[in-house]
Amino acid sequence: MALVRYGIFEEGLTGVLLAYLAEGACFYDVGAHYGYFTLLASLLVGSTGEIHSFEPTPSTYRILGQNLGSVRARNVRTNPLAVWNASDVRLELQDMGGAHSSLNSLFQPRSEAARAAQHSLVPVRTTTLDDYVARGNRPPDLLKVDAESAEYQVIEGARGILTRARPLVTLEIGDMDVAGARSTLEIIDEMARLGYTPFEWRENALAPHQRREKYEYDNLVFVPGERGSVVGADRA
Repeated sequence: MALVRYGIFEEGLTGVLLAYLAEGACFYDVGAHYGYFTLLASLLVGSTGEIHSFEPTPSTYRILGQNLGSVRARNVRTNPLAVWNASDVRLELQDMGGAHSSLNSLFQPRSEAARAAQHSLVPVRTTTLDDYVARGNRPPDLLKVDAESAEYQVIEGARGILTRARPLVTLEIGDMDVAGARSTLEIIDEMARLGYTPFEWRENALAPHQRREKYEYDNLVFVPGERGSVVGADRA
C-alpha cells in the first residue's frame, strides 16, 4: 500500500492539497473514506480553517470517526451522508466489505475484483452540497470529490456553489463501463458549462489537460476561468 511504503496516498491529489490549501481555508471531502485527505487538510488549514467530510457507508464512517478522534481534529465536521443531486432521498449503497471499502458505490462497483466480492446493500440518506451550504455551512475553497461513479450527480447538486463560491475542484475520473454512470467527457463538459477548465497534476504542478475519448482512473483539477492565475503561480 502506498501509504505504508511511501508515507503518502494518491501522490497527485496529495500534491494538490499541499499546494492549494492554506491556513484558514475551507475544504470539502466528498467520499472521505477513512480520512486520509480529511486529516491532511485539517493540518493544513489549522484552527481557523474548516473541514466538512462526507462518508455514507456506516462501517467506513465509524472508522473515519475513530481516526479523527485519535488525533482530536477539532476543525472537522463529519456527515454520514451520500452527496447527490437531491436531498433527503433514501438510496441503497453497495457495501463491498473491508477489503474493497474504497469502492463502495451507489452504482455497480468499478473493479472486477469488487464485482466478484460479496457485498451488502445498505440504506443511506442524501444531501446536495447546495442544500448543505444553504443550512448555514461555509462554502468550500477546495472541493474534492471521490464518489465512485456519482461525480456527475455531485456536480448537479452543487451548481450554486460552483457558480457563486467558485472553489477549486478535484474530481475522480475513469470510464469503467459502469451501468448508469456518466462518462468523463460528460463530466468535463458539464464543468466547462459552469466556467471551469480541467488540468492535470504533473511534476508537482498543474498542467494543461488534453481531452481523450476514454479515460483510465485519475483525478482532474478544475479551475474557474477567472482564477487562471493559480496555475503555475506560488501557492499556499
